[in-house]
Amino acid sequence: VYLAGRYDAQIRSGDAPEKAEFKALLAAHTAEEVFVFLTGQRLIGSVRNPDLKIAQAEYSKFYLEYLVKNGIPERENWSQWNGFLESYRRVVGKPFTRESWGPIFVNPTVNATRLNQVARTSDVVRDRFLLAAIHKALKDHDRVVVVFGSWHVLALEPVLNELVVE
Repeated sequence: VYLAGRYDAQIRSGDAPEKAEFKALLAAHTAEEVFVFLTGQRLIGSVRNPDLKIAQAEYSKFYLEYLVKNGIPERENWSQWNGFLESYRRVVGKPFTRESWGPIFVNPTVNATRLNQVARTSDVVRDRFLLAAIHKALKDHDRVVVVFGSWHVLALEPVLNELVVE
């Protein structure tokens, strides 16, 4: 953002709109798997030993204003932190604790739990939007700088090489 402002460059998001991503995830996975994945990835995060007091305090707002607002079905038992903990145990097969949580559960390149399958689907959906944004930017501009996560590089590199050659 700093460099874009300094050189009067446009900034565009290449990420998928949440509603589109959630719809695609729900078409490929159970609502409970998607619910647990998104809560783990986006509320708890890809860190070891997360601060669960913060996650628990922010949970109700996150559930209603992010998950439900963007298409996750509203379930009474999911509206409270304990509902997430119960669903996590069903999906992952073991209880959720600060010590048991790890970034590996939302990593799309491994097969530790069913959450990894949801992560792969999420990346595919997000990669499609990212690729479309890059393609449009290359039509509009001679030079484009793209900043995105490392997992996306692995999936998009071959396609990006073809785009640049066009």
